[in-house]
Amino acid sequence: KLRIKLFDGSTVRLRPHSKIAQKYPPHGNQQKNKKRPPYWCLMRVVVGFCARTGAALHCAMGSLKESEQSLTVRLLAEATAEDLIMGDRNLGIFRVAQAARHAGAKVLLRMTKSRAGKLVKGRLRAGREYAVRWAPSCRDQQEPGCSSDPIIGRLVVARVHRPGFRTEVLYLFTTLDQESASAEELVELYGKRWLVELNLRYVRARWAERKIPDCFRDK
Repeated sequence: KLRIKLFDGSTVRLRPHSKIAQKYPPHGNQQKNKKRPPYWCLMRVVVGFCARTGAALHCAMGSLKESEQSLTVRLLAEATAEDLIMGDRNLGIFRVAQAARHAGAKVLLRMTKSRAGKLVKGRLRAGREYAVRWAPSCRDQQEPGCSSDPIIGRLVVARVHRPGFRTEVLYLFTTLDQESASAEELVELYGKRWLVELNLRYVRARWAERKIPDCFRDK
């Protein structure tokens, strides 16, 4: 049985105390009045949560010069064959899937329509599933030390209806086989990803209160 881990990122505002401003410089667009220097330091953070308990299991922090994808890849070095990594469209890139495969983990990643379309020749149709070989393009960033071989998986295209919301089409890439999870089960599982938003909101609130758990502090 796989451990489902939800990965997502955000930015956190920090007061420029001590040496914080050296590591997480203030962002220049904070002030409309250019005569005043920006005050808040901004830190980019990616957290990996347990889908079952909501516990924060992994955390990577960096300046705004580091992307959420690169921070996620850093955390995936700790993944194992017992993990299923779940991420939204921002993490649905080859580099993330490549790093997860290198660690032996499975993935369930949402993709953009354009990126999904490059995996399948012809028109993508909702309600269908495609066997795909995800090979890196010349524009895809890759993780050094990881194999560049195509990633074998499935692309599930599903139209989702939620009362009170606009109908959406999901493009989900997974390395799970059909025996492990059907297309319907994958869509239902991905629906739980919104929980990560609540988890991140809680973590940011604790940061604001300066009640930061030890697992988030710099070593």
